[in-house]
Amino acid sequence: MGRRKKPRDSMDDTRSFRTIVLERDNHACVNCGRTTNLHIDHIIPISRGGQNILSNMQTLCETCNYIKANYMPDEAAARFADPRHKCWMERRTREIDIYGSIENKYKLGKLLRQMGIKNAWELRQELRATTSNPTT
Repeated sequence: MGRRKKPRDSMDDTRSFRTIVLERDNHACVNCGRTTNLHIDHIIPISRGGQNILSNMQTLCETCNYIKANYMPDEAAARFADPRHKCWMERRTREIDIYGSIENKYKLGKLLRQMGIKNAWELRQELRATTSNPTT
């Protein structure tokens, strides 16, 4: 069973403000500048008393939004400066550049397992075997 999602109330304008916020931020993450996998984030989180107004919204990429979570701006800045998070961000950014999104990475892994290939090493060996011994 997963986490139970809280129903959104009618006062939540995040979705209606999405295009306005994306255009204001030039369709790029305000933290790192990425232009893919963008999310709309509350600068001061709703759980900490923030409001659903344009001045409290910003565009963040998936990775930066994950690191920021529901922290206040000064706390989030400390998390972005943390070397552990920097290393994780770099690795995740490389994965997004390769796969297009993290979801695609997991979909590819699931597809490979369905084919009976457990990891990338086995896939590489399988590809080498088929290319070195082509069947005619």
